[in-house]
Amino acid sequence: MKLRRFSLLFVLFFASSCNDSAGIDQHSDSVQITIDNQVSQQIQVTSSKGTQSGDVNPVEVYVTLKNTSKSPQQVLWEGQWLGANGGRYGGSQRVLMFAPGQSQQVQEGTRSRSATSYKATLTATQKSQDQLLTEMLASNPSIAKGNGMTFSSTPASEKIPGWTIRGVANGQPFDAKTIIFRSLGDGQWRLAISDREFDPVNQGLGYARSYHPDVQTVNVDLSKAPVKGTVFQQEMQYGGGMFQIKPGADSEGTTSWNTSLAYIITITDGPEVIGPHTSCGRPKPGKISGTLYISFEGTEEQIKNSWVSGTFKDAVILYCGDL
Repeated sequence: MKLRRFSLLFVLFFASSCNDSAGIDQHSDSVQITIDNQVSQQIQVTSSKGTQSGDVNPVEVYVTLKNTSKSPQQVLWEGQWLGANGGRYGGSQRVLMFAPGQSQQVQEGTRSRSATSYKATLTATQKSQDQLLTEMLASNPSIAKGNGMTFSSTPASEKIPGWTIRGVANGQPFDAKTIIFRSLGDGQWRLAISDREFDPVNQGLGYARSYHPDVQTVNVDLSKAPVKGTVFQQEMQYGGGMFQIKPGADSEGTTSWNTSLAYIITITDGPEVIGPHTSCGRPKPGKISGTLYISFEGTEEQIKNSWVSGTFKDAVILYCGDL
């Protein structure tokens, strides 16, 4: 089975070197693969092609790996492009999952013609690709702006990624688990994005927070109903929302962070009409989809710049009355 190429939105490139680890070195021309001892008996390199002109990039390598064991394997691939003069020209990280006996081909490329060799390490991991991606977002401040993968004070200029909503909250990874568009009555709405799963219809955020006081939530106030085709947008300014956020990485609770924020929220699918209601009682649930980028401006003395971005599909919308 050939491993499909990841786009820029799903593989983040870095400039730091990989740590050496004990294991088996397998060379082919200018490709070096180091397999950690923990998985060296299960994962083998069956073929590799050295640096050569590729269809997309000036330099590309191809490595075929096989799980020779009778059990599933999950490994972390960390690759680095190197030059003859010792320069480093980027690389990537990804999680590879193998069924028993399965083979996969990893294809890597670089646009730098100065790269002359490629080194990669394989180690056992319990992380998912989503976990790895979010951790990389939080630990790599050098990601290029404009792709919705780092803090920006101008969300409208960001290309929103196709990943599920994630970001960085006060320097720590943030993965959205529950997304709710809720009618507050009298034409007012609120978007709430939380990093913990709960039932928004029968339990609600208050219930989740009572059992998990460290749940973090992005809150954005909306001035009208989030119907299909609506675009909500705000330039960086104070008010219009807040981030219930951990003040520190080890905090067991959260604080209500009121600061300047900016956002662009686009509703691509959902209800086409929602009538105005002044009271809601027990709201009815529906589904809503779209994209968003939301950023919160921090300070060096308090909470760091924070942001979330991505695509939501069939998120919960709680509305009043009939559509």
